[in-house]
Amino acid sequence: MFSATLPAQAMGSEKLLESSWVNGSRAMVTGVFVGKVDEQQTIRQEGIARLESFQILLRSPRDVFIMSTPSWWNGEHTLEVLGLSGIAMVAVLGWVAILRRQVNRQTEFIRRSEERFRHMAEHDGLTGLPVRTVLLERLELALNEIKRQSLSLALLMVDVASFKQLNDTMGHAAGDQVLCTIGSRLQESVRSTDTVARMGGDEFTVLLTGLREEDEVQKIASQLVSIVSAPIMVEGRTVEVSVSVGVATYPKSGCDVRTLLRNSDAALYQAKARGRNCYQIHSADAPPFGTKSRFSGSPA
Repeated sequence: MFSATLPAQAMGSEKLLESSWVNGSRAMVTGVFVGKVDEQQTIRQEGIARLESFQILLRSPRDVFIMSTPSWWNGEHTLEVLGLSGIAMVAVLGWVAILRRQVNRQTEFIRRSEERFRHMAEHDGLTGLPVRTVLLERLELALNEIKRQSLSLALLMVDVASFKQLNDTMGHAAGDQVLCTIGSRLQESVRSTDTVARMGGDEFTVLLTGLREEDEVQKIASQLVSIVSAPIMVEGRTVEVSVSVGVATYPKSGCDVRTLLRNSDAALYQAKARGRNCYQIHSADAPPFGTKSRFSGSPA
């Protein structure tokens, strides 16, 4: 193999006809070959002739036949390809990072939306308290838990007296403010482990769990009546509030959700029949108005 240099001025315009002439190609040349032998090299190589230089006389560039062209994949092109590949990889990684950030944002947005919708479905829009379905679920869970721990629980049904009259005289905005205040007072009257729910309208329910003695229920119910029945300032006016509370305890008043709800409602009916600002603990053998009622004085 030899390197060949073809002067452009010697070929004239005929080179333009050969688009396959590329640097580094292998060619077959037909022409008059004139070689100069290197005498010194020939003597040292024991009779083998060594060319010092040679020339090939051509009639035209057409006497050169291109046998093969060099591979496109050379060092220069390899660096170019590696450079482009690196740029493409950086671009892809950047795009992946952007997509991942967008996906994380969308995921966080969806998660927050789900939490917001779940909160809206499980909490009252006015007072922010859990709704009836949440209370029933927690009551069911509490019953399953205390049966294994030999503890007790109580379900308190709270009714606000003369609430319709308040709405009619002062308007629904004032009534909403009263309900929100009563809901806040109920939450402040119980422990953080207990549940205060709005059952609808002017009726609330309190679930007390982990009770060890019945006296705890009476003490909490008495405090609840006293705190909730305190006057409320609405639009610069003092509104007197009175409540009635019916109490059902496990296991005396029932061992399942339906029975406890029914008996707490029955106790509430007895408390309302006795007067305002009182509570009534359900008893299966109690007379119509019960013998275990305890009244708290009306707030001054």
